[in-house]
Amino acid sequence: MLPPQQYTPIYPCDDPPELEVRMLYRELNPDPRKGIRTVSRERAGLNPLILIFQHWAVEVGSSCSGRWYRYELQYYREGSRLRVTPSDEEDIERMNYEEMPHVVKQVFRGKTRLSFGQISDIAQCIISKRRRYILGVSDCHNFAIELINQILTFRNMAFMGVKLGESIIRRTFKPIFLGVTRVLEWAGKIRDPLQSGIDWCQGWFVQHDDDDRRIQYNPKRHYDDDDDDDDDDDYDYDDDDVYTTLEQQDVAERYVWK
Repeated sequence: MLPPQQYTPIYPCDDPPELEVRMLYRELNPDPRKGIRTVSRERAGLNPLILIFQHWAVEVGSSCSGRWYRYELQYYREGSRLRVTPSDEEDIERMNYEEMPHVVKQVFRGKTRLSFGQISDIAQCIISKRRRYILGVSDCHNFAIELINQILTFRNMAFMGVKLGESIIRRTFKPIFLGVTRVLEWAGKIRDPLQSGIDWCQGWFVQHDDDDRRIQYNPKRHYDDDDDDDDDDDYDYDDDDVYTTLEQQDVAERYVWK
């Protein structure tokens, strides 16, 4: 899947007096060839620990006006970036996201009197201070929690407990999480959208090239025995002689054209 283009939204001038704030999650690395694989809210509600392994985003908007914007941290090797997406322009992509299950969503849900533009400035400021992506320290979870912390008009006690725990973990285990992040980057488990898009395109072309080879190439072809046909270049194919694996085809090609 090609990386989405950076989008600078034009926010409406008539913001409602209060905007709703809610937390969303989706699969970490969605593959368009495999469809939507985000864990359902029902399953996540039975085991909230599943949410730790999901990508988090903050959605702000109004149910009355129908205008919603999604704010999320996007990983890049040279430094994390802010991605802001209007939900009315990417409804198909929005289907990959789920709102937190009921047992969790009340913790991160609330209202704000800030405008869309002010929220965007705050989100950009948070990321600019934590551009180095580190799992558990400056990842999408930490960004979403910090953004909600700074824009909510009222924070409930449960959220304050989550924020305190997140701060303690981030400060205490930062060296360990940094080492883990570097290993995962080296192993290719953490990649930016551009690299993921290049890998996906290369995989697509290789797969289709292999399919074409299986369809078009027959390593055991023989000339037609029809005496009435003077064209010595004629040959027919025997479907039973087609090799089924590319490894066999490679060996056959080297043997035939040797």
